[in-house]
Amino acid sequence: MLTTTWQEEIASLKQDLNKEINKISRNSDINVPNYICINNLKSKLERLDEIEKILSIEKYKIAFIGTIGQGKTTAICHLFNLK
Repeated sequence: MLTTTWQEEIASLKQDLNKEINKISRNSDINVPNYICINNLKSKLERLDEIEKILSIEKYKIAFIGTIGQGKTTAICHLFNLK
């Protein structure tokens, strides 16, 4: 079974974001939607950097990451029989 580490996944996501930023930036017609898109992608890169720093802290053995409604709290409750 092929598994991907979180470091590889973050590196891949960063590479994809940088490619997209460069693709949009190369467009000689930088308009408002493109500018907003580039800034949004750059903020995602910054967030990935923050996540990478947090996950690299050795004292944390497990981390639950996801948007609202993805089941993080539910997973924790099931793990520790809290429900």
